[in-house]
Parts: sequence; structure tokens; C-alpha cells
Amino acid sequence: MISEGWLEEGTVETLAVRVNVSPRHLRRLFIDKAGASPLQVHQAHRISVAKQLLTETALPITQVALAAGFSSVRRFNDAFHARCGIAPSAVRRRASVPLVDGIRLRLVYRPPFDFAATLATLKAHALPGIEHVAATAYERNVSTGRHAAWIRITANTDKPELQMDAVGLPPEAIQPLVRRVRRMFDLDADLHAAHEVLRQDPRLAASIAQRPGLRIPSAWDGFEWAVTVLLRAGPEAVDGSDRSLLPRLIERYGEMTTRTPLDLDRLFPSAATLATADLETSIGATRQAAHAVRRLALAVRDQRLDFSQGQSPYDFVERFHSCTGTPLSQAYAVAWRALGDCDAWPVTGRSLLASQRTGLNPRAASWRPWRSYAALHLGGEILSGAFDDLGPK
Repeated sequence: MISEGWLEEGTVETLAVRVNVSPRHLRRLFIDKAGASPLQVHQAHRISVAKQLLTETALPITQVALAAGFSSVRRFNDAFHARCGIAPSAVRRRASVPLVDGIRLRLVYRPPFDFAATLATLKAHALPGIEHVAATAYERNVSTGRHAAWIRITANTDKPELQMDAVGLPPEAIQPLVRRVRRMFDLDADLHAAHEVLRQDPRLAASIAQRPGLRIPSAWDGFEWAVTVLLRAGPEAVDGSDRSLLPRLIERYGEMTTRTPLDLDRLFPSAATLATADLETSIGATRQAAHAVRRLALAVRDQRLDFSQGQSPYDFVERFHSCTGTPLSQAYAVAWRALGDCDAWPVTGRSLLASQRTGLNPRAASWRPWRSYAALHLGGEILSGAFDDLGPK
């Protein structure tokens, strides 16, 4: 949550309340486990962001300070010197490949990483006019307010890192965007720790040996993914649903942008817009699907439901089910990719009964806290019904 920017505006006290401990106990845990207080961890993260921007981009130091979350250049200079012992200008290095109206950043990770598998999942659910996924790259419209912007993500074939080209971003949007890309591609995953646990199951061990780099392909935005699941417009639909519903929704309600590539000129409809949308008439949605989307949008608009990081996937599932009235299977399908939690286990309904009959549930308990990665190896993309036939083979 700190890496997601919780302490940019919040306090240690509000953070402690969110994770249900006292501020004193939270500080004590941080000192014991991380060797630093929550604020020191937050400060170190901001300085790390600044160092990357100083060495990899040509942004002026004033914009680097803003992008790293500092309110003034003086405070930035003081904090940087206190931690690094030198002035920010001393680590300044000319960007290797300057971009017109943009920046290029390296996003490092610990191998292995099956980038092609992640792209395949993202391509299967790409939002028309918003995302474009090619064989080797992911592109997306990331326009915010008055800023028309877009990004392109590719892999460095020589080093364990992705490359992010971003055009049109204001400085204050850089850090949140980097965090979102890292989460989407699961770049901070500790696969070695996960595999050490999962390899104890022979079936998982065989799959890990064949595809060791599978990572959780999180959704860019939780609300977008939730609407996608509720409309059942993706290629995973198995109930005869009309897969053109989502393109129609974006065409009808998605705001258009300018100064972005022609195939990336749309924004996803807001919760406020969809809360009152007549989806039955405008896009041909069934009454049940339209009602579910409107209930979801109302809950998000009224802040009764959010997709923030750090929350328990099971608490989220309960709230999602309560707010939307949809089956638990859909709530789990949303939680798995919307939250990107390493232990989310999207098995319910018929799948839960099947797993109980086959003895999969007790086995799944032994995979904690890495059940999301087990799900990747057992069933690829996990959606409603995907676990119906799983069990020891």
C-alpha cells in the first residue's frame, strides 16, 4: 500500500486503521521486519523514483521533484542529499533515447517472466479503442483530464526488464502510472518463493518446469474488468453471451480523446455514467447484466466498493456480491485480476463442489499464500466454471 502511494496524502495513523492495527504496533512491525519506519520506507521509495527519472530521462529537476511526490524543489534537494549524500544534479545523466513529448523508463524484474503469456491474456480481453496488444507490445490510452497520453510496453530481450514509453504524461502522473504497469505485469512477484511451495505438488511441479515464468496478468483497472466480467463480453464467455456488448458500451459511452493514436482514442465509461445508463436499449444488454452493471457503478460512484490494493480478496468478494447481487463466481472472477492478489483463489459455485469431490480443496490449502500462481498453472485464466473438471489426475 505504501508503494501504491498511500502515504502521499494519508498518514501512518490512517494506514494503521486500514490494516486493523494500532499506529504504534504498525511502526514496531516495520522496524522489526523492514528495519525502517513506514515514513522512512515511503521516503526511500520516493528517492528511488527520483533517481530513476534523473538517470533515465531528460525531465527538468523541478519536474522530477514533482513526479517523485515532493511539494518543492528545496524539500526534494534536502531529502535527496540527506539520503544519498549528493545533490540530485550530481546523478543527472542524459537520457539515452530522448522521446518527443515523452519519456522512456526501464521496469526491472526478477526472472523468469513469460511476457508472451501475459500479452496473450491481455490481448484476449483488450478493450477496443483503449488498448492494443500486438505479439511483442502492449499499448494503452492513459489520458487523464486535460492531458492526452498513451503508453507502450515492450520487453528487453537482453535484460530482465520491460521498457515503458510514455507520451503526454504530466510529471505527477508518472509515479502512479509506473506502479500500475508494474502491478499489471506482476513485476514485483517473488516467483522463487512461490515455486518453492508449489513444487511440492507433483502436478504443479510439472507445469512449473514447463512454464516457470507465468505471472498474474492483473487488469489495468478494476472497474473496467468488473464491467467486462458482468457483461461477459470476452472470449471466455461460455453461455452464449453477445461478445460485442463491450465494444458497443465503449462506442456509446466512452469519451473520445485527441492527440493519441487513432486506435487508442477512447476512455472507458465512468462509474457515474454507467450508474444511470440504459444498457438494455443502447447496447442490447440483457436486463440481468444491465442491472448488475448499474448496481456496480452505483457502488463505485458512492464509494461503497473500491478496487484498491492491500484489501483482502475475500472481504472484497463479500462486498462485491453484496453491492451487485451477482453470483459469487463472478465476484471471484473479478477479484482475481482486479486485485492481483497472490493468494486469491477464484473457486466457487459448481467449481467449488467439484473441487470438494476431487479433494482439490485440501490440496489448495497447502499452496497458500501462492494459490493465484497455482491457479495459473492448473487452469490458465480463471473464470466462472473454469475449475469444474479439476482434480488429481
